[in-house]
Amino acid sequence: MPETSEKDLSGLAETLLIPLYVRAMESMRADALIKDEKAVELVAQRSLPFSRVKRIPLGEANQLVIILRNREFDTMRGIFWRATQKR
Repeated sequence: MPETSEKDLSGLAETLLIPLYVRAMESMRADALIKDEKAVELVAQRSLPFSRVKRIPLGEANQLVIILRNREFDTMRGIFWRATQKR
């Protein structure tokens, strides 16, 4: 997979940063449900506008829904990837 550059993400809609930010924050927990070092790296770069995302009042339940949805997407992506690589 090619590396993601800052230019590639500059036009990203702010609402798409919410799952990325939640994913990164969850990844830093010792008891994380998902681990995504790339998300942590992207948030740490501080080149994306996370200041507004940090101010969005997301309760624990909303964060959990985002995390579980992301985990399900990861599972489905893996299934799809393995299925298409066998051809």
